[in-house]
Amino acid sequence: MNEFLWLQVFWSVCVVVAVAAPVLASRSRLARYAGRAAVGLLMLLGGALFNAVNLATGGDYARLFGWFVTVYVLVIVPPLVLLLRAERRAVAVATTPAVVSNGPNDHAARDLGT
Repeated sequence: MNEFLWLQVFWSVCVVVAVAAPVLASRSRLARYAGRAAVGLLMLLGGALFNAVNLATGGDYARLFGWFVTVYVLVIVPPLVLLLRAERRAVAVATTPAVVSNGPNDHAARDLGT
């Protein structure tokens, strides 16, 4: 039996309510309140409390979300590497001084060796 079954059930129920409630909110005040409560529980218990408990107990996110770490590395890291290379190139181009020559009689350009 999965030791985190309660966590998966909790998240699933809250997500289903949070997705279904806006559809029904215009017709039902109860749906509006249920949606607000589900989103609040997801944010407080699923986010803040879960992270606080993991920090306090030295929990391992990879144990809970190992598949997510694998997908994250496969999907996010390659574009991030390309973005960082492009940023590095843009900084290099922006900070390299450009020497403009006005012809063969330009003393400044000749002194710089261009």
